Amino acid sequence: MEGSTTQPTGMVESAQPASGIPGDPLGGADHSSRGSRLGLEPSQRRLVTLRGIQLVCYSWINAFSQGLQRGFLAPWAALFRQLYDRRGNMKHLRIAIRLAIRCLKLTPNGHPSLPHYQQRLSTDFRDRYLATRSLFDLQVAFMLRKAADRAVSPSHPHFWWHRGNLRTIYMDRFHRLGHLPDLEVAMAIVKNAIESYPKDDRVEIAWWYQYLAAAHSSRFTRLQDLQDLEGEMVASQAALDATPAGDPYLSSRQNQLGTAYSHQYGRFQRPEDMESCLKWRNAAVNGVRAGDSNRALYLENLALAHSDRFNALGKSDDIDVAIRLNKQVITSGALGPVQLAQCSFNLFNFYIQRLRRFGLDEDIESAQLWIQQAVDSAPSGHPDVPAFQHGLGAVYSEKFQRFGRMEDLDTSIAWNLQAVASATEGGGRHYLPMCQHSLALSYKDQYHRYGDMADLESALHYFQAALNDVAPGDSFALVIQYNMASLYRTRYLGSHDVADLEAAMSLSKAVVAATPDSHKNIGTRLTLLAALHSDRYHKLGNRADRAEALKLYISSVELTPAGHADLPLFQSRLAIEYSNKYAMLRDEKYLEAALKYMSAAVEATPSNHRQRGYRESMLAKFHAQKSDSFRAPEERERGLSYFRNAINAPNMDPSDLWDTASEWAAFADRNKLPEALEAYSIALRALPELLWLGSNISTRHESLVRYKVTSTTMQAVASSIHFGNLELAVEFLEQSLAITFQQLLDLREDLSALEAAYPALSTRLADLSAELQKIAIVNGGDNGDPPIVGERTKTDRQRRLATERDSILKEVRKLESFENFLLPTPYSGLRDASAHGPVIMINCAKKDCDVLILLHPDKPIQHVPLKWSLVEEAEGQLGKLRAALGLCGIQSRDMHTEIDEYTDIGGDEEEPQETDMNGFNDGRLWWCPTGPFTYLPLHAAALRMILSNRTLHLAALLDARKSYAAERKQPSVTVVALSTAGGRASLPNVKEELLRIKARWDRATWSSWRMTRHFG
Repeated sequence: MEGSTTQPTGMVESAQPASGIPGDPLGGADHSSRGSRLGLEPSQRRLVTLRGIQLVCYSWINAFSQGLQRGFLAPWAALFRQLYDRRGNMKHLRIAIRLAIRCLKLTPNGHPSLPHYQQRLSTDFRDRYLATRSLFDLQVAFMLRKAADRAVSPSHPHFWWHRGNLRTIYMDRFHRLGHLPDLEVAMAIVKNAIESYPKDDRVEIAWWYQYLAAAHSSRFTRLQDLQDLEGEMVASQAALDATPAGDPYLSSRQNQLGTAYSHQYGRFQRPEDMESCLKWRNAAVNGVRAGDSNRALYLENLALAHSDRFNALGKSDDIDVAIRLNKQVITSGALGPVQLAQCSFNLFNFYIQRLRRFGLDEDIESAQLWIQQAVDSAPSGHPDVPAFQHGLGAVYSEKFQRFGRMEDLDTSIAWNLQAVASATEGGGRHYLPMCQHSLALSYKDQYHRYGDMADLESALHYFQAALNDVAPGDSFALVIQYNMASLYRTRYLGSHDVADLEAAMSLSKAVVAATPDSHKNIGTRLTLLAALHSDRYHKLGNRADRAEALKLYISSVELTPAGHADLPLFQSRLAIEYSNKYAMLRDEKYLEAALKYMSAAVEATPSNHRQRGYRESMLAKFHAQKSDSFRAPEERERGLSYFRNAINAPNMDPSDLWDTASEWAAFADRNKLPEALEAYSIALRALPELLWLGSNISTRHESLVRYKVTSTTMQAVASSIHFGNLELAVEFLEQSLAITFQQLLDLREDLSALEAAYPALSTRLADLSAELQKIAIVNGGDNGDPPIVGERTKTDRQRRLATERDSILKEVRKLESFENFLLPTPYSGLRDASAHGPVIMINCAKKDCDVLILLHPDKPIQHVPLKWSLVEEAEGQLGKLRAALGLCGIQSRDMHTEIDEYTDIGGDEEEPQETDMNGFNDGRLWWCPTGPFTYLPLHAAALRMILSNRTLHLAALLDARKSYAAERKQPSVTVVALSTAGGRASLPNVKEELLRIKARWDRATWSSWRMTRHFG
């Protein structure tokens, strides 16, 4: 999986000049370093201390509060503005604004100082906007500067000062609202200035070239147009060339040129561009004056350059330097809330990069700490807020990938949804593709965990939306296309639709073709294309695909540097491909290669990594292959050892746990080892998570088929019988029968014992179970159709309820006497199902067929082995039954002869078994079959003096008896009959059958009767 971390546009890599615009008559409308805002002569400024300024201002205001004239208001406003610049107290800025407004009101239209006063007031509103991010202040500042610009002609001595200020406010609007026309206007102002200024005025020309470079930089970041990249480089170099040595703004131009080289490296991945970026950014940091307000920005840009080189070369020194420099900026204490948020975001990125390369757990905690600070520090409405929210979602996604906790994935989705909403509604719309992409990845992870097609379709939707919104030529489009290809492959593996495979192949080929061998993600992209070639080989049988897959897997390993966090993934994929080739060609060298690369992958995977267990299980499987092929005892022991290690690995996905335990059990079975029973027990304990109640019923049924749950549990029963553990065989068989129905019974479980000891927990659990039961009933007829509008909310609600219920169950099981609460019932509780008559359980597994008879709770289980030929005969009879029922002419249920034939399986061929048939109670017995016997009417077999019944499983029988005993009322019967259903042939005798049943009921002593009729 490829992700991305993106620099917020608010953290502009190119430093805006610390001075005002060239030609500012009063020292700068937006900044104070090229002159004083006080409006005093230098000799006066030297005499006036800060405290003296306050005393003079307050005394003037008190003396002339009613008769202030315009000439006094302007310098007083400037004095309070200076106080704000020195102390950052918003009170001083508010006074400055009030004074400037009064000054502007006293200035008539056409007055020569009107544009100047408009610019001054605009500066005050802009300063307040920079502090509070209030869109109102930005818009007022914008209107004032446009008014001032209209009031001056090109011949005005301060014309370019006004034009420069107008350019600044257009750039502010662009960074806040993301409107490209604002950027275009700003760029046009700058180009016009460069054309109009005298070429020998190098000082002023340098400023304008730097502004032009910044405009090209912003537009390149948005549109990825190579002409902007070239324009940024040319303008940056021109600004530096026009700046003499010793100029106080030399560092600013060096930093800007470093930014241009950084963008060039990001586009072309040329090492020389990276080295040039580091050269100029180091020069900027080394040359900046002490106390310069831009020093923090230069340090941070240098940190970003080291981060880029780390991503390119993988040297840990670079990322360590980046983290150190960024922390130095944050701890300087000179940052406002916006700058603090942006610096924290960059530090989060550095920790994430180091985490993905080296896999250190402490890095994920540090990343979460800094991105949370970014979210908390950013003012509401700031255009970088979507990036910060996306980063927080990325942290929780990383935690899910490493630790497998579903609450982390839920939190990741919540933050990504918030980021998409913020990017859509606010000024950070350029972050929308990144946020949509991350949300799609989270839905993809959720699909892999739950198997719900709604999640897969949501992921595809957001991938496509991200691709539609990304700027043309943006390299991020390749990341989106890669992950879309991966998702199409996921859908193909479920649907086997060749169209999905071809869509994935087309996207993946385009991505690989556009990725140089030196790219940091080349291994990931080659691995996906290799997997697709392998899929196509297995689908279409073209040997060229098989050869290409192996070639690409080898390249992914060879092009990935040692120590890279993804190297174990590429090694494991290559190992699996070698194993597949061994299975086809039986050449031992391929099996040895598989063992070599999987061993390397396991060794390089941290012990707490989510994939550690899966990779150990694959290594165990390869050793098992070698043991089966060459009968090597040492390989058998290695295989068993790795299986045990894999089972005990933390954070294992339920599907991986099931597969590993099943493989282990099968391997132990093949070697006739009793530890097969332990492996089967572990596999069956994973069923509640594999078939989670938070998934809809169709998804759980698909999982039953996908993971071969029925055949595995049947083999577990056969293995238990083989090793003489009949009680465990009954427990296994019970867990395999009507699994989803048993889950519904769990929702109706008697909670009286819990209620007596812990009533609050009992009430919460009962409420959640009732809600889940309602959902199960409503969704019981799910036909697998795509979700309709609103279904997303229903699915999420079901998952939320199931998650909360799981949490309560874990809490209950920690309590004394409730350790096994709602866990599978042991045989000591199941045997009571035979209290009112024997229960006959039939198990069919591969070539074994066994009957287990529970005669009575106090009697031992009887085992009757059956010949496999009887199972084959049952399958044949089942086919006949289905064919008969499918004939349109069969409209009557008068099929006694046929049913007798279908239930007379085996005839006299089976040798009689000596079994104790005592224990019949009132001549009743219960059938509990599996396999083909499930669909045959065994309960209709003609057994003299015995009433045959059928039960789905033992828990259903126990639950029915418990409910009847609790109610203790007269028996009643409800009859539901349908004469037509689903457009099939009608049954003409339904009404007659109902009347006969009612007549017999009326003759009985029972009185309760309820008949529901549906005659179509």
